[in-house]
Amino acid sequence: MWLAALASAAIAKAGDPSPAPPSPDAVTREVKAARSYLEGWFGTPMLMPPVEIVESGSRDTNVDLPGHYQDGVVRIRPQTAQKESELRRVLRHELTHSIIDQKTKGNCPHWLQEGIAQFLDGTDVRATEAWLRRQTTPLIPLFRIEGPFRDRDEATREAAYRESASAVSFLVSRIGRNGLLFLVQRLGEGRPFDRALLETGLSYTELQQAWESSLKLPSRRP
Repeated sequence: MWLAALASAAIAKAGDPSPAPPSPDAVTREVKAARSYLEGWFGTPMLMPPVEIVESGSRDTNVDLPGHYQDGVVRIRPQTAQKESELRRVLRHELTHSIIDQKTKGNCPHWLQEGIAQFLDGTDVRATEAWLRRQTTPLIPLFRIEGPFRDRDEATREAAYRESASAVSFLVSRIGRNGLLFLVQRLGEGRPFDRALLETGLSYTELQQAWESSLKLPSRRP
């Protein structure tokens, strides 16, 4: 069953006030809507992962996130499920991780997967890029954020997420939705990312340089 433990999986920390349990009907409705949206965007049916409502302090380790996808399961915080717009955003984001994982068989740079998830969850890319322009440290090269972000310090994680959102938005502007889907398909066939990207008409170096140029970063940055 893809939708699991909507009410009973919400476990409060001992001594902490528990939020009102989310409505199973509301969560079911939003999960179905997110599934429909993503299947339409990707143009194929998706194999739905279990979706759980789980409180901080439970078995997972990503206790500060509104939701996350790990080990084939989407876990959402009860607090996230209380607000419809946030629940919709988080479900689209985490279910995108699931469908990308399925389509690429895990062969996907982390920045690309996070960027696609933010592209489809409605992240404000203009605000993200304004944030990048305000920073005084150089951008992290995309090839250096191909692995998981969770092992990095907080400041680097935030920069990696924001760069991912911006880079994927730029990539879609260059190769379009069909180009991105083609790239995902090639990754699913086992192509290394740099070779798959070349088949869309861009080298990794060209992508990095063209994306950085599009940001119009202040000249004070190295």
